Amino acid sequence: MMKALRIFFCFMVCGMSFANSNVILMEACDLKIEEIIPMHCNEEGRIEIQVSGGEKPYLYKIDEGAFSKSNVISNLTSNDYDITVRDANGCEVTIFTHIEIPESIIVTYELEDGTLTIDVDQIGAYEYRINDEDWKHSSIFEDVVEVNKITVRASNGCETSKTVLNEEMTNTEVFKFYPNPAKDDLFLLGTKKLKHIDILDACGKHIVSHDLNKRAMKLSISDLKSGIYLIKVIDENDRKQVKKLIVN
Repeated sequence: MMKALRIFFCFMVCGMSFANSNVILMEACDLKIEEIIPMHCNEEGRIEIQVSGGEKPYLYKIDEGAFSKSNVISNLTSNDYDITVRDANGCEVTIFTHIEIPESIIVTYELEDGTLTIDVDQIGAYEYRINDEDWKHSSIFEDVVEVNKITVRASNGCETSKTVLNEEMTNTEVFKFYPNPAKDDLFLLGTKKLKHIDILDACGKHIVSHDLNKRAMKLSISDLKSGIYLIKVIDENDRKQVKKLIVN
């Protein structure tokens, strides 16, 4: 009776288990979810889960879904989620977090005298290519004769492609504006009638919108703080263009 009491006491205090008279030490669970990276790929919200500690391989799941071997979980929207990771020893870590999926990037382009310039409406590191050729870090392509497709790849691996129609290449300019840098007023002129104008901050957050049905517009920007902004315009033919604005 005294011997049984001692064994039970050692199990509770020392963290040992007993099977067939053998003593097995239970390793501490040091599994950690280090970072959750939200991304937007091809109109699909995804997250990448980065883990440290524990014993590989890891399994991952979100809310009450099934565990998966992939640390990338797709088909998500901006919402609250339970993220769970399980290691090879059965150790599990769950965190409750809000995930904000960024908007998909908008790619625009301009071709003038054989020079193709590609613009992206969000700040970040990107690679560019045309017609499935080699990737470039520069968004400017010289001596371009024909373009069928433009592809932009973000640093998280997400790609956005845009099919280019031949008639689009003849006139890609949707609007012009001045002055830039600007302070109080901005003047916009479209190649066609302008239908909608958005002003975004450098991170792509919406600031102000205007609906209109005319080629020219005077826009007050006196309420904007100094910094870098984006002007996104849609014309009557639903062509879109994004340009950078500097406010003093």
